[in-house]
Amino acid sequence: MKIIYFDIAALGILGIMVFSMIYRRNYITRSALTFFTVTATIFLTAAFDIAAVALDNAGAGHVIGKWIAHCGYLSLHSLTTLLYYGYFVSLTDTRHHYLSHPLRLIILFAPMIAYAVMVLLSPAMGLVFYLDGSDGYTRGPLFLLGYVVGGYYLIAGIVMLLRNRRLFMQREIYFLFIIYPLLLASMLIQYFYPKLIVELFANTLGLLLVWANIQRPEKLIDATTGFGNLTTYSEACRRIFMNGKTVHNIRVEIRGFRSLREVIGGSARDELLDRIGGILRRANRKVGARADIFHLEDGLFYLQTDSRHFDKSDALMKALCEELRFPYDFHGIPLDIRCYVCLFRIPEDISESEHIYNLGNLFDENSLLPTNTPLYAENLLREDRNRVLLDINRITERALNDNRFEMYYQPIYSREAGRFVMAEALLRLKDPEHGFINPELLIVTAEKNGIIGQLSDIILEKVCAFAGDGALQQLGLDSIEINLSAKQCMQENLTEHILEVLHRNQLTPAQIHFEITETAMAEEPAAMAQTAGKLAAAGFGLLLDDFGSGYSNFSRLQEIPVEIIKLDRSLIIGEDTTEHNAMLKGLIDMIHSQGKQVLAEGVETEQKARLLYSFGCDLIQGYFYSRPLPPDALPRKLAQMD
Repeated sequence: MKIIYFDIAALGILGIMVFSMIYRRNYITRSALTFFTVTATIFLTAAFDIAAVALDNAGAGHVIGKWIAHCGYLSLHSLTTLLYYGYFVSLTDTRHHYLSHPLRLIILFAPMIAYAVMVLLSPAMGLVFYLDGSDGYTRGPLFLLGYVVGGYYLIAGIVMLLRNRRLFMQREIYFLFIIYPLLLASMLIQYFYPKLIVELFANTLGLLLVWANIQRPEKLIDATTGFGNLTTYSEACRRIFMNGKTVHNIRVEIRGFRSLREVIGGSARDELLDRIGGILRRANRKVGARADIFHLEDGLFYLQTDSRHFDKSDALMKALCEELRFPYDFHGIPLDIRCYVCLFRIPEDISESEHIYNLGNLFDENSLLPTNTPLYAENLLREDRNRVLLDINRITERALNDNRFEMYYQPIYSREAGRFVMAEALLRLKDPEHGFINPELLIVTAEKNGIIGQLSDIILEKVCAFAGDGALQQLGLDSIEINLSAKQCMQENLTEHILEVLHRNQLTPAQIHFEITETAMAEEPAAMAQTAGKLAAAGFGLLLDDFGSGYSNFSRLQEIPVEIIKLDRSLIIGEDTTEHNAMLKGLIDMIHSQGKQVLAEGVETEQKARLLYSFGCDLIQGYFYSRPLPPDALPRKLAQMD
């Protein structure tokens, strides 16, 4: 009698895996769907094998049942190694190599089809197996052909993995290759010891290892929507670029979702995301685009189609624009859901993987882009400004490597002293391809890419080199003002590092003022307060920038030892009305009551300067006195004013 305990164990494990994949929707991406197909096929194979063995062990009779069970087992068994190969194709994203070459498809499927036909003809011809006089299962003359076919696909799979090993991490290669010794050993055992049925159990062990270490549903699937997550999308794009594929990507961003999330809370967020995910699925099915769908972060989705369905892209975009505009009722409050929908082509529009993520800069900066209207990256990228946003990582890296960053200085005038007393150091970059780059974009990019520390060191070194060795006194300035970002304030030993640079350039802390923004204080209040306290204790002057920009809080003025409050530009350039001027004067009086000086930036006219002086403003900065100037032009400007 044959031993089926291993088959029963395999069936139980595979059943749990299949149920888990269905329940958790771990079949969204193509590789996950192929893996699910492999697992489900081996599950059915085990079921047929158990039925076949049970009927064989029962003795004579049950002829039809035996024919069905053995044909089902052998047919599915021959399919398993082919499906493994298909799984490797999906992992390497090389399916297009077969779809575009019919001969390759024939070579790939012919052995399996031929063997399956022979299995199905066995009840009549006894080619692969037959039932002897006592209705016992007996191997036929072509039984070994099944092992030959299995070996054919095993060798093809090994070649596939070796040829595409650059697409995998070393750990992944190990777990993919481990399937082969398990299969080979089990096939040999079962061939020479037919009563010991272990092949499907070995298959199951291999699948478990792959499932736990490569498919990793908890790391590859977004738990809320069931779509592939950022990791899955990044891997898909990496393989697309390495394989030279052409694909369409539709970027769907729910406008203002992060702010919306803070309003509605976690459970409502999940409910809304699930609803949006359902809309994406239905639109995908409706137009027949067969796109892979990914959810990268809150409210940001990507739908990816290959060349066979490019003709569906426009219809899919139109359907998404129509469906993703709906009122969302939150406790009786109607919230209007809208989205940006943009198509970009790889490689025509996007030629590098990092550009995909920079594409979001277009929507951050272009607040006037229409919602729920099909947008095309091809059109957006015709504007040089948008190409800068897309290529900002490379621009920043190139500037660091080539030492292209420069410092400009904008002088600040004191009403009491009757002269320029300070100058703000401002970062500038003139790229050889794109010209001057928006400084705010440079800072945001540096913070996002983790190079803000390196860029801050460049700024500090350049400013101190410019102002050091008595140069500041020769200019007639008391101090230089340097902007300090929230990320810089998180750095350890920041104050000590700054003091070391000052000492090297023969500067004192009193000659450097650091500017902290209201926004940074709102984001990291504890870290900013701690850093500000250390800097003030070391003798540095502190300014609070952007006051009145929307984060204003007078209690914050007591939290950090600032000497000067810089009014936000929006307050200065506002309408010259009685109400606005009364508000502005009241704000200046309030700041003075706290013992702080007031600095107004963005002053462009003499009329505005006189008005601010009449309100008691202490310091003025703006085009009325001077634009930001390169280091060699600043002395001439200061001399002219004297």
